[in-house]
Amino acid sequence: MSTRQVIAYFLFFILVECIFIVDTSFADRLNKLKIERVKELSSNFQFYSNETISKLPIFISKESVMWMDDKVIKERKMERNVVEVDLAMRNVIKWIKIVVKERWIPEDIERRFLALRESLEGDDAIWTRYQCEEYAIQIVVSYGVIVFSVKSIKDNNGSVLIDDESKVKSFIAKSVDRFLNKSDEINKLLTDEKKKMLTEIVIGDGVAYIDSKTFSNLWWEWLEWCTDGKTITFWIPKTDERTAIEQPTRVKHWFSKEGNK
Repeated sequence: MSTRQVIAYFLFFILVECIFIVDTSFADRLNKLKIERVKELSSNFQFYSNETISKLPIFISKESVMWMDDKVIKERKMERNVVEVDLAMRNVIKWIKIVVKERWIPEDIERRFLALRESLEGDDAIWTRYQCEEYAIQIVVSYGVIVFSVKSIKDNNGSVLIDDESKVKSFIAKSVDRFLNKSDEINKLLTDEKKKMLTEIVIGDGVAYIDSKTFSNLWWEWLEWCTDGKTITFWIPKTDERTAIEQPTRVKHWFSKEGNK
């Protein structure tokens, strides 16, 4: 092998090592950035005021937009080493990824889960809340339903005029586009008079929501929402093309020991 070839191989080796170091460093910085953009959300953070909670539509469980105190959590918390809890958490991760855009799902979201028995209208549910970028997010998942609430922390004092239907629709459309998968399909329903699903907006005393009277095997056609102009909460059934049932089945003891004796 000539001296020139030896030098060429040596330089090539150095180049490969430099690329590896740079690539690894970039990956480390990217992972650090991903971790930093997700923070803990205080248990005292309120998505809605107490007055507004009393005005929420019946399809939004008041429990699902609040957070239980430590005493209640301690009484209802299920351990992760229970097989049924592990299976439920896997199901929750699958459905969150189906519904919520990847940007808003922490890589360690399972670590943030709380499995609480009989915690959502008497049903077992998985709970989590966190801050991602400038948004506070709370997700509650039962056997058949996902309740996804989000509120801007950065613009906490800003709000949409809740009595202006066009502005409410615009706020909903932007929120859907930002946070949910199937956003194009969902937002088409905002202007589709034939569907009569997301077009029938009810504007009440400080709260706007949709009055959906139609069932569907497609979660994005059946979802419902409500907002006070600051927070938006999506009620999402766990149904898709592969689901044989017409509506979510309620299972009181999805993973709690009482239901598995």
